[in-house]
Amino acid sequence: MEFPRTVDEITPEWLTQVLRESGAIARAKVESFKARNVGDSAGVAGLVSRLELAYDIVEPEAPTSVIIKQAVADGETRAFVAPMNHIEVQFYKHLAVSSGVRTPRSYFSDGEEESGYVAHVFEDLGGLRSVNQAEDIDVVDAKAALEVLAGMHARWWNSPQLSEYPWLRRWDSPPVTEWINDMYAKNLEGFFKIGSDHIPDGIEKIVRDLEPRMVELLTIFARQPVTLVHGDFNPANLFFDDSGHATEVVAYDWSNAGCSKGAVDLAHFIGLGFSTETRRTHELKLLTDYHDALVDWGVSNYSFDQFIEHFRLGLLIRLPFRMAVIASMGKNMTSTDEGRKTFHSMIDRLQTLVDWNCEEVIPR
Repeated sequence: MEFPRTVDEITPEWLTQVLRESGAIARAKVESFKARNVGDSAGVAGLVSRLELAYDIVEPEAPTSVIIKQAVADGETRAFVAPMNHIEVQFYKHLAVSSGVRTPRSYFSDGEEESGYVAHVFEDLGGLRSVNQAEDIDVVDAKAALEVLAGMHARWWNSPQLSEYPWLRRWDSPPVTEWINDMYAKNLEGFFKIGSDHIPDGIEKIVRDLEPRMVELLTIFARQPVTLVHGDFNPANLFFDDSGHATEVVAYDWSNAGCSKGAVDLAHFIGLGFSTETRRTHELKLLTDYHDALVDWGVSNYSFDQFIEHFRLGLLIRLPFRMAVIASMGKNMTSTDEGRKTFHSMIDRLQTLVDWNCEEVIPR
């Protein structure tokens, strides 16, 4: 099916076809809709809009609104995130239902791999609870999220089925290593310029020492044990559903889904989820609980010490992505009070790499 590349190209007829083919509606027809942007209009990987729908007849189960995620218009940016957009399309087509984690219901997901244009139509989860990116995630919510993550990791632990999804990011593949090396070089000086005096002491040495060793680090993360990873498992990409007997976690934005060491998800979650003092208070218990849950799910021959070593390496492997966001979006983010708060929290939370002595585990 053809898909709209911009919000202006969306039509009621296309939405009707999408919702009918997905089983969301039967006889109803979308007569009109209102679109409004959700979040940052200058998003990195995509532009997200909420569409409020009006039908010709009443169907009790018909969604009153949906979320549509499309590629950014800028050609250079779209080309940069095209690999991520392709991964997310494939994930929702082939793996979302069996991933082991609740994800938003997908009514439509398709894209063009070369151009980077995509369109995803999701159920609207705006009624669920979310986390402000600049604030600490509640520790109870964090524990629930990591329990779900442990279940997914255990389900796919060294699974031969992972080979059935060649589009999953594999850190040692030449396209990925070239992409990350290019990202590192492109954003290195911009990161220091935009971050300026806010960057924690010790980070510059880690960043500069890691640059020539990135390929070795990526290769380590491609070796067993590996599992299905979200790749960007931070609180900003989670919803919490309190409607049942227990809080349910919903994970979205699967544009970095990969086959890797599960610790990369823990590193991103711990590194971005808390202010420094809160993290220092709770991180060891959260990491211990995650590893215990992994063992309870049946993972064996993976000691806590091994996990912590991989966690420290995982903090390093996510560094180029965090540098890219700070370098490329820093100026736009600091144009508003809320943006400045988020921007400063992202930089402050790099302290995690210093606290965990990540300089020591850079491959030599």
